[in-house]
Amino acid sequence: MEIERLLDEYERRVAGGESLEGEHKGSAHWQTEAAVARILALIASVPHHRDHPVEGDLEGQYDIWFDGGAYRIFSGWGEYSFTDGSSAQVPVTPLLRVTIQLPDGRVVEIAQVS
Repeated sequence: MEIERLLDEYERRVAGGESLEGEHKGSAHWQTEAAVARILALIASVPHHRDHPVEGDLEGQYDIWFDGGAYRIFSGWGEYSFTDGSSAQVPVTPLLRVTIQLPDGRVVEIAQVS
């Protein structure tokens, strides 16, 4: 996916100590957008999903594990847990709605309005 390539490039640059001063990518706002984009990409693709955990997967009572996280099914909604400490709740409704909690406690809500 193109978004994953762009996010990986950003993370590589930051981890390598490259200054992004003057670029919008260096802002805290962009970092939030990047985290949300990565979570949405994982939800959309559920990479290498499996019914049983393998070594390195999240521990806990989940119904599905995948590269980058795990998923638990409840009546009327599902909850994703991600290896970076983020989580997302997705209700089963006709319209798209996702509530994402980032590891630092910030909450992002995405809702289809029509």
